Amino acid sequence: TKSVISKKHIELKPKKKKTEINVKLNVSNLNLGLNRRYSLNQLNPSVPIVRSRKNSINAFNADNVLVSDYDCKITNNDIKTLLPNQCLNDNIIHFYLNLLASSCGKKCYVTSSYLFLSYIQSQKATQWFKKVKSEIFDYLIIPVFQTSRKHWSLVFIDCIKKKVFYLDSIFSTPKYVVDQTNDALSAALDQLKEIKIWPVECYDNNLPRQNNATDCDIKFCPKEINKFRFHIKNEILNKCIISLEKSLVKFSKVDFNILHININSLINKGYEIQQILDQANFDLIFISETRLNPTRPTNQFLNSNYNQIFYYRPSDDSKSVKEIGGGLLVYMKNGLKILRQKISSTRHEYIYIQIIIRNQVINFIHSYKAPNYKNDEYLEKLDNLIFSLDPNIPLFIIGDLNMDNFFNRDLTFNEFLSCHSLINFIIDPTRTKTRYFSHDMQFRTKSSQLDVILHNGNLIKESRTIECPFSDHSFITAKLGIQAVTKETKTIFGRNLSFNNIQLIIAEIVKLDFDQFNMFGSVDLQWAAFKTKVHLILDNISPIKEIK
Repeated sequence: TKSVISKKHIELKPKKKKTEINVKLNVSNLNLGLNRRYSLNQLNPSVPIVRSRKNSINAFNADNVLVSDYDCKITNNDIKTLLPNQCLNDNIIHFYLNLLASSCGKKCYVTSSYLFLSYIQSQKATQWFKKVKSEIFDYLIIPVFQTSRKHWSLVFIDCIKKKVFYLDSIFSTPKYVVDQTNDALSAALDQLKEIKIWPVECYDNNLPRQNNATDCDIKFCPKEINKFRFHIKNEILNKCIISLEKSLVKFSKVDFNILHININSLINKGYEIQQILDQANFDLIFISETRLNPTRPTNQFLNSNYNQIFYYRPSDDSKSVKEIGGGLLVYMKNGLKILRQKISSTRHEYIYIQIIIRNQVINFIHSYKAPNYKNDEYLEKLDNLIFSLDPNIPLFIIGDLNMDNFFNRDLTFNEFLSCHSLINFIIDPTRTKTRYFSHDMQFRTKSSQLDVILHNGNLIKESRTIECPFSDHSFITAKLGIQAVTKETKTIFGRNLSFNNIQLIIAEIVKLDFDQFNMFGSVDLQWAAFKTKVHLILDNISPIKEIK
Protein backbone atom coordinates (compact mmCIF):
# COMPACT_ATOMS: atom_id res chain seq x y z
CA THR A 1 0.00 0.00 0.00
CA LYS A 2 2.83 2.40 0.82
CA SER A 3 4.45 1.83 -2.55
CA VAL A 4 1.19 2.62 -4.36
CA ILE A 5 0.75 5.85 -2.41
CA SER A 6 4.27 6.96 -3.18
CA LYS A 7 3.64 6.36 -6.89
CA LYS A 8 0.54 8.53 -6.75
CA HIS A 9 2.53 11.34 -5.18
CA ILE A 10 5.15 11.00 -7.86
CA GLU A 11 2.47 11.27 -10.58
CA LEU A 12 0.87 14.34 -9.01
CA LYS A 13 4.03 16.43 -9.01
CA PRO A 14 4.41 16.74 -12.81
CA LYS A 15 0.73 17.71 -13.10
CA LYS A 16 1.40 20.62 -10.77
CA LYS A 17 4.28 21.75 -12.96
CA LYS A 18 2.10 21.52 -16.10
CA THR A 19 -0.45 23.80 -14.47
CA GLU A 20 2.24 26.37 -13.76
CA ILE A 21 3.43 26.22 -17.38
CA ASN A 22 -0.11 26.74 -18.64
CA VAL A 23 -0.53 29.79 -16.45
CA LYS A 24 2.65 31.30 -17.83
CA LEU A 25 1.53 30.67 -21.38
CA ASN A 26 -1.83 32.29 -20.72
CA VAL A 27 -0.18 35.37 -19.29
CA SER A 28 2.08 35.71 -22.32
CA ASN A 29 -0.96 35.19 -24.49
CA LEU A 30 -2.70 38.16 -22.90
CA ASN A 31 0.19 40.40 -23.87
CA LEU A 32 -0.15 39.58 -27.55
CA GLY A 33 -2.60 42.44 -28.03
CA LEU A 34 0.19 44.92 -27.41
CA ASN A 35 2.39 43.51 -30.18
CA ARG A 36 -0.13 42.21 -32.69
CA ARG A 37 0.31 42.84 -36.42
CA TYR A 38 -1.53 46.10 -37.10
CA SER A 39 -3.16 47.16 -40.33
CA LEU A 40 -0.87 49.23 -42.54
CA ASN A 41 -3.24 52.16 -42.26
CA GLN A 42 -2.79 52.26 -38.49
CA LEU A 43 0.96 52.70 -38.80
CA ASN A 44 3.09 55.65 -39.67
CA PRO A 45 4.62 54.89 -43.11
CA SER A 46 8.01 56.06 -41.90
CA VAL A 47 8.09 53.43 -39.14
CA PRO A 48 9.16 49.99 -40.37
CA ILE A 49 7.01 47.00 -39.49
CA VAL A 50 8.88 44.73 -37.06
CA ARG A 51 7.61 41.35 -36.02
CA SER A 52 9.52 39.59 -33.26
CA ARG A 53 10.05 35.88 -33.53
CA LYS A 54 8.93 35.55 -29.94
CA ASN A 55 5.50 37.01 -30.66
CA SER A 56 4.98 34.83 -33.71
CA ILE A 57 5.65 31.77 -31.55
CA ASN A 58 3.26 32.89 -28.84
CA ALA A 59 0.57 33.79 -31.37
CA PHE A 60 -0.51 30.16 -31.75
CA ASN A 61 -3.36 30.20 -34.32
CA ALA A 62 -3.82 33.98 -34.48
CA ASP A 63 -1.34 34.32 -37.35
CA ASN A 64 -2.16 30.99 -38.90
CA VAL A 65 -2.43 31.58 -42.67
CA LEU A 66 -5.84 30.39 -43.90
CA VAL A 67 -5.59 31.40 -47.56
CA SER A 68 -3.12 33.32 -49.70
CA ASP A 69 -3.21 34.92 -53.14
CA TYR A 70 -2.84 38.33 -54.84
CA ASP A 71 0.43 38.86 -52.86
CA CYS A 72 -1.62 38.74 -49.67
CA LYS A 73 -1.97 36.26 -46.81
CA ILE A 74 -5.20 36.03 -44.82
CA THR A 75 -4.82 34.94 -41.20
CA ASN A 76 -7.23 34.22 -38.38
CA ASN A 77 -6.69 37.76 -37.11
CA ASP A 78 -7.73 39.14 -40.49
CA ILE A 79 -10.88 37.00 -40.58
CA LYS A 80 -11.86 38.28 -37.12
CA THR A 81 -12.25 41.77 -38.60
CA LEU A 82 -15.27 40.40 -40.51
CA LEU A 83 -17.16 39.94 -37.27
CA PRO A 84 -20.07 42.36 -36.73
CA ASN A 85 -19.17 45.94 -35.81
CA GLN A 86 -15.48 45.41 -36.59
CA CYS A 87 -13.48 47.53 -39.05
CA LEU A 88 -11.97 45.55 -41.87
CA ASN A 89 -8.22 45.71 -42.25
CA ASP A 90 -6.12 46.19 -45.38
CA ASN A 91 -5.63 42.50 -46.06
CA ILE A 92 -9.34 41.70 -46.19
CA ILE A 93 -10.12 44.68 -48.43
CA HIS A 94 -7.19 44.03 -50.78
CA PHE A 95 -7.93 40.31 -51.07
CA TYR A 96 -11.68 40.68 -51.57
CA LEU A 97 -11.44 43.47 -54.15
CA ASN A 98 -8.96 41.33 -56.12
CA LEU A 99 -11.35 38.39 -55.84
CA LEU A 100 -14.18 40.52 -57.26
CA ALA A 101 -11.93 41.93 -59.99
CA SER A 102 -10.77 38.48 -61.10
CA SER A 103 -14.38 37.31 -61.49
CA CYS A 104 -15.68 40.22 -63.60
CA GLY A 105 -14.24 39.10 -66.95
CA LYS A 106 -12.30 42.35 -67.53
CA LYS A 107 -8.65 43.27 -67.09
CA CYS A 108 -8.58 44.98 -63.69
CA TYR A 109 -5.84 46.31 -61.49
CA VAL A 110 -6.48 46.65 -57.76
CA THR A 111 -3.96 48.82 -55.95
CA SER A 112 -2.86 48.30 -52.39
CA SER A 113 -4.83 50.20 -49.78
CA TYR A 114 -1.51 51.76 -48.77
CA LEU A 115 -1.10 53.47 -52.15
CA PHE A 116 -3.21 56.50 -51.31
CA LEU A 117 -1.24 57.19 -48.11
CA SER A 118 2.03 56.87 -50.02
CA TYR A 119 1.32 59.53 -52.59
CA ILE A 120 -0.19 61.91 -50.04
CA GLN A 121 2.97 61.88 -47.98
CA SER A 122 5.78 61.27 -50.44
CA GLN A 123 4.44 61.62 -53.98
CA LYS A 124 6.20 58.35 -54.91
CA ALA A 125 3.25 56.57 -56.47
CA THR A 126 5.27 55.82 -59.63
CA GLN A 127 7.16 53.16 -57.66
CA TRP A 128 3.93 51.21 -57.19
CA PHE A 129 3.39 50.97 -60.95
CA LYS A 130 6.89 50.17 -62.21
CA LYS A 131 5.94 46.70 -63.45
CA VAL A 132 2.67 47.78 -65.09
CA LYS A 133 3.56 51.28 -66.32
CA SER A 134 2.89 50.50 -69.99
CA GLU A 135 0.08 47.94 -69.57
CA ILE A 136 -3.49 48.57 -70.70
CA PHE A 137 -6.30 47.98 -68.17
CA ASP A 138 -10.07 48.12 -68.44
CA TYR A 139 -10.57 49.19 -64.83
CA LEU A 140 -8.46 50.43 -61.92
CA ILE A 141 -9.73 50.05 -58.36
CA ILE A 142 -8.15 52.17 -55.63
CA PRO A 143 -9.30 51.76 -51.99
CA VAL A 144 -8.80 55.02 -50.12
CA PHE A 145 -8.28 55.26 -46.37
CA GLN A 146 -8.63 58.81 -45.02
CA THR A 147 -6.56 58.85 -41.84
CA SER A 148 -8.09 62.08 -40.54
CA ARG A 149 -11.57 60.55 -40.64
CA LYS A 150 -10.57 56.90 -40.18
CA HIS A 151 -12.87 56.17 -43.08
CA TRP A 152 -12.78 54.03 -46.24
CA SER A 153 -13.95 55.13 -49.68
CA LEU A 154 -13.21 54.02 -53.24
CA VAL A 155 -11.90 55.48 -56.47
CA PHE A 156 -12.96 53.47 -59.51
CA ILE A 157 -11.44 54.32 -62.89
CA ASP A 158 -13.22 53.16 -66.04
CA CYS A 159 -10.53 53.25 -68.74
CA ILE A 160 -13.01 52.12 -71.40
CA LYS A 161 -15.43 55.03 -70.92
CA LYS A 162 -12.64 57.34 -69.69
CA LYS A 163 -14.42 58.26 -66.48
CA VAL A 164 -13.44 58.49 -62.81
CA PHE A 165 -15.95 57.41 -60.17
CA TYR A 166 -15.73 58.23 -56.47
CA LEU A 167 -17.83 56.23 -53.99
CA ASP A 168 -18.38 57.23 -50.38
CA SER A 169 -21.03 55.89 -48.03
CA ILE A 170 -21.07 58.69 -45.46
CA PHE A 171 -19.16 61.88 -46.39
CA SER A 172 -19.40 64.23 -49.34
CA THR A 173 -16.60 63.98 -51.87
CA PRO A 174 -13.30 65.49 -50.67
CA LYS A 175 -11.86 67.14 -53.78
CA TYR A 176 -8.27 66.50 -52.73
CA VAL A 177 -8.78 62.72 -52.89
CA VAL A 178 -9.74 62.75 -56.57
CA ASP A 179 -7.19 65.44 -57.49
CA GLN A 180 -4.27 63.68 -55.80
CA THR A 181 -5.30 60.34 -57.30
CA ASN A 182 -5.45 61.81 -60.81
CA ASP A 183 -2.12 63.62 -60.36
CA ALA A 184 -0.36 60.48 -59.19
CA LEU A 185 -1.81 58.17 -61.84
CA SER A 186 -1.21 60.55 -64.75
CA ALA A 187 2.50 60.45 -63.90
CA ALA A 188 2.65 56.74 -63.10
CA LEU A 189 0.77 55.06 -65.98
CA ASP A 190 1.09 55.74 -69.69
CA GLN A 191 -2.57 54.84 -70.22
CA LEU A 192 -3.74 57.57 -67.82
CA LYS A 193 -1.68 60.55 -68.97
CA GLU A 194 -4.88 62.47 -69.77
CA ILE A 195 -6.88 61.36 -66.73
CA LYS A 196 -6.93 64.93 -65.34
CA ILE A 197 -9.41 65.96 -68.04
CA TRP A 198 -11.64 62.89 -67.64
CA PRO A 199 -15.09 63.57 -66.12
CA VAL A 200 -15.51 62.70 -62.44
CA GLU A 201 -18.79 61.23 -61.16
CA CYS A 202 -19.34 61.15 -57.42
CA TYR A 203 -21.72 58.68 -55.81
CA ASP A 204 -21.64 59.98 -52.27
CA ASN A 205 -25.41 60.64 -52.19
CA ASN A 206 -26.71 57.75 -54.31
CA LEU A 207 -25.06 54.94 -52.36
CA PRO A 208 -26.72 53.06 -49.50
CA ARG A 209 -25.79 55.03 -46.38
CA GLN A 210 -24.02 53.45 -43.45
CA ASN A 211 -25.63 53.96 -40.06
CA ASN A 212 -22.60 53.32 -37.87
CA ALA A 213 -18.85 53.96 -37.76
CA THR A 214 -17.69 50.48 -38.84
CA ASP A 215 -19.47 49.61 -42.08
CA CYS A 216 -17.76 51.94 -44.58
CA ASP A 217 -15.52 49.08 -45.72
CA ILE A 218 -18.58 46.89 -46.40
CA LYS A 219 -20.54 49.68 -48.11
CA PHE A 220 -17.89 50.55 -50.65
CA CYS A 221 -17.60 46.93 -51.71
CA PRO A 222 -20.29 45.86 -54.22
CA LYS A 223 -22.07 43.89 -51.53
CA GLU A 224 -23.78 46.49 -49.43
CA ILE A 225 -25.53 44.83 -46.51
CA ASN A 226 -24.04 44.04 -43.12
CA LYS A 227 -25.15 40.40 -43.22
CA PHE A 228 -22.72 39.85 -46.10
CA ARG A 229 -19.79 39.94 -43.71
CA PHE A 230 -20.48 36.23 -43.22
CA HIS A 231 -20.75 35.62 -46.99
CA ILE A 232 -17.57 37.62 -47.65
CA LYS A 233 -15.77 35.42 -45.15
CA ASN A 234 -16.90 32.26 -46.97
CA GLU A 235 -15.97 33.69 -50.36
CA ILE A 236 -12.49 34.65 -49.17
CA LEU A 237 -11.84 31.26 -47.58
CA ASN A 238 -13.07 29.47 -50.72
CA LYS A 239 -11.29 31.97 -53.03
CA CYS A 240 -14.44 32.10 -55.10
CA ILE A 241 -17.26 34.62 -55.59
CA ILE A 242 -20.60 32.89 -55.11
CA SER A 243 -22.35 33.24 -58.46
CA LEU A 244 -26.07 33.39 -57.85
CA GLU A 245 -26.92 33.57 -61.54
CA LYS A 246 -24.91 30.46 -62.50
CA SER A 247 -26.71 28.16 -60.05
CA LEU A 248 -30.13 29.45 -61.10
CA VAL A 249 -29.26 29.37 -64.81
CA LYS A 250 -28.08 25.78 -64.54
CA PHE A 251 -31.30 24.68 -62.81
CA SER A 252 -33.64 26.45 -65.25
CA LYS A 253 -32.10 25.39 -68.58
CA VAL A 254 -34.91 23.05 -69.67
CA ASP A 255 -38.56 22.30 -68.81
CA PHE A 256 -41.07 24.62 -67.14
CA ASN A 257 -39.45 26.20 -64.08
CA ILE A 258 -40.82 28.19 -61.14
CA LEU A 259 -38.93 30.20 -58.52
CA HIS A 260 -39.84 31.83 -55.19
CA ILE A 261 -37.94 34.15 -52.86
CA ASN A 262 -38.92 36.16 -49.80
CA ILE A 263 -36.85 39.21 -50.69
CA ASN A 264 -37.48 41.20 -47.50
CA SER A 265 -37.89 44.49 -49.40
CA LEU A 266 -37.45 44.79 -53.14
CA ILE A 267 -36.59 48.48 -52.97
CA ASN A 268 -32.77 48.22 -53.15
CA LYS A 269 -32.61 44.91 -55.01
CA GLY A 270 -33.86 45.81 -58.48
CA TYR A 271 -30.46 45.09 -60.06
CA GLU A 272 -30.24 41.56 -58.57
CA ILE A 273 -33.76 40.72 -59.76
CA GLN A 274 -33.03 42.01 -63.27
CA GLN A 275 -29.93 39.77 -63.39
CA ILE A 276 -32.10 36.73 -62.65
CA LEU A 277 -34.78 37.76 -65.15
CA ASP A 278 -32.23 38.33 -67.93
CA GLN A 279 -29.88 35.39 -67.37
CA ALA A 280 -32.01 32.57 -65.94
CA ASN A 281 -34.91 30.86 -67.68
CA PHE A 282 -37.76 30.72 -65.17
CA ASP A 283 -41.31 30.78 -66.50
CA LEU A 284 -42.90 31.97 -63.25
CA ILE A 285 -41.14 33.94 -60.51
CA PHE A 286 -42.93 34.62 -57.22
CA ILE A 287 -41.58 37.29 -54.85
CA SER A 288 -42.88 37.76 -51.29
CA GLU A 289 -42.55 40.68 -48.90
CA THR A 290 -41.75 43.27 -51.57
CA ARG A 291 -42.64 46.14 -49.15
CA LEU A 292 -43.80 48.24 -52.11
CA ASN A 293 -46.74 50.63 -52.08
CA PRO A 294 -48.84 52.05 -54.95
CA THR A 295 -47.10 55.44 -54.76
CA ARG A 296 -43.62 54.04 -55.44
CA PRO A 297 -42.49 53.90 -59.10
CA THR A 298 -42.06 50.35 -60.38
CA ASN A 299 -40.10 51.02 -63.59
CA GLN A 300 -36.91 49.50 -62.19
CA PHE A 301 -38.74 46.21 -61.61
CA LEU A 302 -40.23 45.89 -65.12
CA ASN A 303 -38.67 43.53 -67.66
CA SER A 304 -39.43 43.21 -71.36
CA ASN A 305 -39.41 39.39 -71.21
CA TYR A 306 -42.03 39.19 -68.46
CA ASN A 307 -45.46 40.49 -67.51
CA GLN A 308 -45.91 41.58 -63.90
CA ILE A 309 -48.72 41.34 -61.34
CA PHE A 310 -48.39 43.40 -58.14
CA TYR A 311 -50.22 43.10 -54.83
CA TYR A 312 -49.85 45.96 -52.34
CA ARG A 313 -50.76 45.48 -48.71
CA PRO A 314 -53.48 47.98 -47.73
CA SER A 315 -52.03 50.79 -45.64
CA ASP A 316 -52.57 50.98 -41.91
CA ASP A 317 -53.39 54.46 -40.61
CA SER A 318 -51.22 53.86 -37.56
CA LYS A 319 -48.12 53.27 -39.70
CA SER A 320 -46.16 55.51 -42.03
CA VAL A 321 -45.63 54.66 -45.70
CA LYS A 322 -42.05 53.59 -44.94
CA GLU A 323 -43.29 50.98 -42.43
CA ILE A 324 -45.60 49.19 -44.86
CA GLY A 325 -44.65 45.52 -45.09
CA GLY A 326 -45.86 42.54 -47.05
CA GLY A 327 -46.54 42.83 -50.75
CA LEU A 328 -46.37 40.29 -53.58
CA LEU A 329 -45.06 40.26 -57.14
CA VAL A 330 -45.44 37.65 -59.87
CA TYR A 331 -43.32 37.63 -63.02
CA MET A 332 -44.86 35.63 -65.91
CA LYS A 333 -42.86 34.94 -69.02
CA ASN A 334 -44.28 36.41 -72.21
CA GLY A 335 -46.43 33.81 -73.99
CA LEU A 336 -48.13 32.43 -70.88
CA LYS A 337 -51.90 32.68 -71.22
CA ILE A 338 -53.93 33.64 -68.15
CA LEU A 339 -57.45 32.22 -68.02
CA ARG A 340 -58.43 33.61 -64.60
CA GLN A 341 -56.88 36.06 -62.18
CA LYS A 342 -57.71 37.42 -58.75
CA ILE A 343 -55.74 39.75 -56.50
CA SER A 344 -56.60 40.12 -52.82
CA SER A 345 -57.98 43.48 -51.72
CA THR A 346 -57.51 42.75 -48.00
CA ARG A 347 -54.57 42.11 -45.69
CA HIS A 348 -54.95 38.39 -46.43
CA GLU A 349 -52.21 38.47 -49.05
CA TYR A 350 -52.51 36.39 -52.23
CA ILE A 351 -52.42 36.52 -56.01
CA TYR A 352 -54.35 33.78 -57.78
CA ILE A 353 -53.79 32.97 -61.45
CA GLN A 354 -55.04 30.18 -63.65
CA ILE A 355 -52.85 29.57 -66.70
CA ILE A 356 -52.77 27.10 -69.56
CA ILE A 357 -49.48 25.44 -70.51
CA ARG A 358 -49.43 23.04 -73.48
CA ASN A 359 -53.15 22.34 -73.06
CA GLN A 360 -52.64 21.77 -69.31
CA VAL A 361 -54.67 24.11 -67.07
CA ILE A 362 -53.02 24.84 -63.70
CA ASN A 363 -54.02 26.95 -60.68
CA PHE A 364 -51.33 28.93 -58.83
CA ILE A 365 -51.81 30.70 -55.50
CA HIS A 366 -48.98 32.95 -54.42
CA SER A 367 -49.38 33.95 -50.76
CA TYR A 368 -47.58 35.49 -47.80
CA LYS A 369 -48.59 35.28 -44.15
CA ALA A 370 -47.32 37.99 -41.84
CA PRO A 371 -45.72 36.65 -38.61
CA ASN A 372 -48.40 38.34 -36.44
CA TYR A 373 -51.26 36.82 -38.47
CA LYS A 374 -52.78 33.90 -36.57
CA ASN A 375 -52.21 30.54 -38.26
CA ASP A 376 -55.79 29.31 -37.81
CA GLU A 377 -57.31 32.48 -39.22
CA TYR A 378 -54.93 32.51 -42.19
CA LEU A 379 -55.48 28.84 -43.05
CA GLU A 380 -59.27 29.25 -42.82
CA LYS A 381 -59.22 32.03 -45.43
CA LEU A 382 -56.82 30.08 -47.63
CA ASP A 383 -59.17 27.11 -47.22
CA ASN A 384 -62.10 29.18 -48.51
CA LEU A 385 -60.09 30.29 -51.54
CA ILE A 386 -59.14 26.70 -52.40
CA PHE A 387 -62.78 25.50 -52.12
CA SER A 388 -63.78 28.13 -54.67
CA LEU A 389 -61.52 26.46 -57.27
CA ASP A 390 -62.14 23.42 -59.45
CA PRO A 391 -60.68 20.43 -57.53
CA ASN A 392 -59.97 18.60 -60.80
CA ILE A 393 -57.38 21.20 -61.85
CA PRO A 394 -53.82 20.78 -60.46
CA LEU A 395 -53.05 23.30 -57.72
CA PHE A 396 -49.83 24.95 -56.57
CA ILE A 397 -49.53 27.10 -53.43
CA ILE A 398 -46.24 28.98 -53.33
CA GLY A 399 -44.96 31.50 -50.81
CA ASP A 400 -43.72 32.26 -47.32
CA LEU A 401 -46.39 31.03 -44.93
CA ASN A 402 -44.34 31.74 -41.76
CA MET A 403 -45.26 28.35 -40.32
CA ASP A 404 -42.18 26.31 -39.56
CA ASN A 405 -42.71 22.93 -41.19
CA PHE A 406 -39.20 21.65 -40.47
CA PHE A 407 -39.50 18.31 -38.65
CA ASN A 408 -43.32 18.62 -38.98
CA ARG A 409 -43.53 21.06 -36.07
CA ASP A 410 -46.86 22.70 -36.94
CA LEU A 411 -49.75 20.25 -36.53
CA THR A 412 -52.40 22.68 -37.77
CA PHE A 413 -50.50 23.12 -41.00
CA ASN A 414 -50.12 19.36 -41.44
CA GLU A 415 -53.88 18.90 -41.04
CA PHE A 416 -54.43 21.56 -43.71
CA LEU A 417 -52.11 19.71 -46.10
CA SER A 418 -53.85 16.40 -45.47
CA CYS A 419 -57.32 17.92 -46.00
CA HIS A 420 -56.42 19.14 -49.50
CA SER A 421 -54.07 16.27 -50.47
CA LEU A 422 -51.19 18.72 -50.70
CA ILE A 423 -47.51 17.80 -50.41
CA ASN A 424 -44.71 20.20 -49.57
CA PHE A 425 -41.98 19.52 -52.10
CA ILE A 426 -39.41 21.59 -50.20
CA ILE A 427 -37.55 19.40 -47.72
CA ASP A 428 -34.57 21.60 -46.75
CA PRO A 429 -34.56 24.65 -44.47
CA THR A 430 -35.45 27.81 -46.35
CA ARG A 431 -34.37 30.39 -43.81
CA THR A 432 -31.04 30.31 -42.05
CA LYS A 433 -30.31 33.03 -39.55
CA THR A 434 -26.78 33.47 -38.28
CA ARG A 435 -26.09 35.64 -35.25
CA TYR A 436 -22.83 36.51 -33.56
CA PHE A 437 -22.61 36.22 -29.79
CA SER A 438 -19.83 38.38 -28.40
CA HIS A 439 -19.64 36.74 -24.96
CA ASP A 440 -18.25 33.48 -26.43
CA MET A 441 -17.15 34.94 -29.80
CA GLN A 442 -19.15 32.44 -31.84
CA PHE A 443 -21.64 32.44 -34.70
CA ARG A 444 -24.83 30.49 -34.05
CA THR A 445 -27.19 29.42 -36.76
CA LYS A 446 -30.90 28.66 -36.59
CA SER A 447 -32.70 26.98 -39.49
CA SER A 448 -36.40 26.92 -40.27
CA GLN A 449 -38.65 25.98 -43.17
CA LEU A 450 -41.03 28.88 -43.81
CA ASP A 451 -41.19 28.93 -47.62
CA VAL A 452 -43.15 26.22 -49.42
CA ILE A 453 -44.11 24.82 -52.78
CA LEU A 454 -47.30 22.84 -52.15
CA HIS A 455 -48.80 20.67 -54.91
CA ASN A 456 -51.68 18.18 -55.06
CA GLY A 457 -50.52 16.28 -58.17
CA ASN A 458 -47.49 14.71 -59.81
CA LEU A 459 -46.29 17.52 -62.07
CA ILE A 460 -43.09 18.29 -60.13
CA LYS A 461 -40.00 16.52 -61.46
CA GLU A 462 -37.45 18.16 -59.19
CA SER A 463 -37.28 20.78 -56.44
CA ARG A 464 -34.32 22.49 -54.87
CA THR A 465 -33.31 25.05 -52.26
CA ILE A 466 -30.58 27.50 -53.35
CA GLU A 467 -28.90 30.00 -51.03
CA CYS A 468 -29.68 33.65 -51.77
CA PRO A 469 -26.92 36.17 -50.95
CA PHE A 470 -29.25 39.19 -50.66
CA SER A 471 -31.94 37.75 -48.38
CA ASP A 472 -32.00 35.66 -45.21
CA HIS A 473 -34.42 33.34 -47.05
CA SER A 474 -33.26 30.87 -49.70
CA PHE A 475 -34.58 30.52 -53.22
CA ILE A 476 -36.97 27.62 -53.64
CA THR A 477 -37.33 26.23 -57.14
CA ALA A 478 -39.27 23.51 -58.90
CA LYS A 479 -39.07 21.92 -62.32
CA LEU A 480 -42.40 20.80 -63.76
CA GLY A 481 -42.85 17.88 -66.14
CA ILE A 482 -44.21 20.22 -68.80
CA GLN A 483 -42.43 21.56 -71.84
CA ALA A 484 -41.44 25.18 -71.38
CA VAL A 485 -43.44 27.88 -73.12
CA THR A 486 -41.84 29.30 -76.24
CA LYS A 487 -40.65 32.81 -75.51
CA GLU A 488 -42.92 35.32 -77.16
CA THR A 489 -40.86 38.22 -78.45
CA LYS A 490 -42.50 41.62 -78.10
CA THR A 491 -42.56 43.69 -81.26
CA ILE A 492 -43.14 47.36 -82.03
CA PHE A 493 -43.62 49.27 -85.25
CA GLY A 494 -41.69 52.42 -86.00
CA ARG A 495 -39.65 54.48 -88.45
CA ASN A 496 -35.91 54.96 -88.64
CA LEU A 497 -35.71 58.69 -87.94
CA SER A 498 -31.95 58.97 -87.88
CA PHE A 499 -30.25 62.34 -88.34
CA ASN A 500 -29.54 61.61 -92.04
CA ASN A 501 -33.12 60.48 -92.70
CA ILE A 502 -34.53 63.60 -91.02
CA GLN A 503 -32.33 65.81 -93.21
CA LEU A 504 -33.60 64.00 -96.34
CA ILE A 505 -37.23 64.39 -95.19
CA ILE A 506 -36.76 68.14 -94.57
CA ALA A 507 -35.16 68.56 -98.00
CA GLU A 508 -38.15 66.87 -99.70
CA ILE A 509 -40.69 68.95 -97.74
CA VAL A 510 -38.90 72.16 -98.77
CA LYS A 511 -39.26 71.14 -102.44
CA LEU A 512 -43.08 70.97 -102.14
CA ASP A 513 -45.14 73.52 -104.07
CA PHE A 514 -47.27 74.95 -101.27
CA ASP A 515 -49.46 76.92 -103.74
CA GLN A 516 -51.05 73.68 -104.82
CA PHE A 517 -52.82 73.40 -101.44
CA ASN A 518 -54.72 76.69 -102.07
CA MET A 519 -57.00 74.89 -104.53
CA PHE A 520 -58.70 73.26 -101.54
CA GLY A 521 -61.47 75.45 -100.13
CA SER A 522 -61.24 74.97 -96.37
CA VAL A 523 -58.25 74.99 -94.03
CA ASP A 524 -59.06 71.44 -92.91
CA LEU A 525 -58.86 70.15 -96.49
CA GLN A 526 -55.61 72.04 -97.08
CA TRP A 527 -54.09 70.51 -93.92
CA ALA A 528 -55.25 67.01 -94.91
CA ALA A 529 -53.65 67.39 -98.36
CA PHE A 530 -50.38 68.59 -96.83
CA LYS A 531 -50.32 65.66 -94.35
CA THR A 532 -50.86 63.21 -97.20
CA LYS A 533 -47.81 64.60 -99.05
CA VAL A 534 -45.68 64.44 -95.89
CA HIS A 535 -46.74 60.82 -95.24
CA LEU A 536 -45.73 59.89 -98.79
CA ILE A 537 -42.28 61.42 -98.20
CA LEU A 538 -41.93 59.59 -94.87
CA ASP A 539 -42.96 56.25 -96.39
CA ASN A 540 -40.50 56.72 -99.22
CA ILE A 541 -37.47 57.63 -97.06
CA SER A 542 -38.25 55.89 -93.76
CA PRO A 543 -41.08 53.35 -94.11
CA ILE A 544 -42.72 51.80 -91.04
CA LYS A 545 -41.01 48.55 -90.07
CA GLU A 546 -41.56 45.85 -87.48
CA ILE A 547 -38.91 46.01 -84.75
CA LYS A 548 -38.38 43.01 -82.46
